[in-house]
Amino acid sequence: MSAATLADARPPSFFGRLRGGMLRAFTTGMATLLPTIVTIYLLVVCYDFVNEEFGKPINSWIRVGLAHTELGGWFAVNLLGVDPELVEPGPVAQEGLRIQRLKEQIEENYSPAIGFVAGLLVVMLVGLIVAGVFGKQFWKLIERQLLKVPLIKSIYPYAKQVTEFVFKAEEKQSKPKFSAVLAVPWPNDDIYSVAFMTGGGLKQISDWQQRRMITAFIPTAPTPFTGFVVFVEAKRCLQLDLSVEDALRLLISGGVILPADINDLRPVSLPRPTGGSITIGPAPLQPAKLPT
Repeated sequence: MSAATLADARPPSFFGRLRGGMLRAFTTGMATLLPTIVTIYLLVVCYDFVNEEFGKPINSWIRVGLAHTELGGWFAVNLLGVDPELVEPGPVAQEGLRIQRLKEQIEENYSPAIGFVAGLLVVMLVGLIVAGVFGKQFWKLIERQLLKVPLIKSIYPYAKQVTEFVFKAEEKQSKPKFSAVLAVPWPNDDIYSVAFMTGGGLKQISDWQQRRMITAFIPTAPTPFTGFVVFVEAKRCLQLDLSVEDALRLLISGGVILPADINDLRPVSLPRPTGGSITIGPAPLQPAKLPT
């Protein structure tokens, strides 16, 4: 028996077992926590958007109304517990001091959550209005006016397509479709990235290269709504047996979530820096050609 075979047959040392156990524990912990972390991250992004774009402006308007209107003063007294004397106009010389004290009491008793909840209600109200026949027609009228503005008409249609793909229900006419999920050689020929086929490519590039090119969108993880648009030769791509939804789950989970029927869990041997090899899984997929 050779020295290399004896080295491979030798049981791992205490530190080797410790390192392997720590690695397994870390991998298990990541697989357990990653879905929760991604979910919390997306919820935080949505919360920040609603709070910054709707909640804070609404809170500012409400505070102004509470301090400077008669109806707002009634709400300040009965709902926030503000001193009733502060909402009644006094001598002109003391009016500035009264307003300042009134604003201070409103600030002490006012909850910023009111603006956030109001922002959610505004978003829901817009959705209910636009879902109706008259609201949909009214919104289309607004969109037509927006598209007359030079800068907006260059951005708005594409932003709308992205948001409709992410948020709206299945709509055959307006919802954009990715025609296939691909494995594309990116960022070099030895590494494959998940991509969505979005078009047949630019004819000018195909004619120039004398090769059939396609257009593909390579999303980033774990936020697959940004990425790179590339033109790649069709025969260098592999069409994957993945739906768009499964591909998005794969990206958002960092590769953890895959359909069981296509997840290759065969063991694979990897070389060790110190010699020999270690057997782990899963193994890489075998290359194939894109159907013509």
